[in-house]
Amino acid sequence: MDTVLVDNERLAITLPEGFERIPHEKLESLMGIKYNHLWGVRDTQRHMLINASWRDSPKVLAKFASEKALATRADKTFARCRPNSGYISKDLPPRAVAGSDAGAHGFSFSYIVEGVEQEGELRVIKSGRRSYTLCYYTRSEVAEQNRPVLGAILDSLEVR
Repeated sequence: MDTVLVDNERLAITLPEGFERIPHEKLESLMGIKYNHLWGVRDTQRHMLINASWRDSPKVLAKFASEKALATRADKTFARCRPNSGYISKDLPPRAVAGSDAGAHGFSFSYIVEGVEQEGELRVIKSGRRSYTLCYYTRSEVAEQNRPVLGAILDSLEVR
């Protein structure tokens, strides 16, 4: 188990053995976006990928934008980025995050890419003006056996 700071500042995550950091340029290529505040890891044996992005909002916006509203916006963006993939999402109950007042709100999702069924979760966490979007992806065929691994990772989240 290895604990890392996602943004080199506040969001800590503990990863089980087998996860390797994805270089920034490779992650941008995989995600199809160019973004400075992007971090990711993967376990090729378990077919799991986790990435996180973060941004600081102006003080007034940060005060009024809830985690749920930010997660809904991210979910709509995901759906637009995956046209003709059968993208489906559903609300997830909030999940406690150590050091965060409100917890992590989000959605589970599924879609098909190149004939392979994928599924995962999107979670948004706020800490002051900073919001984090954490995404998990896996193949549907191994999703059930990966669920405890994801649960342990989500349980480990801590905003410092």
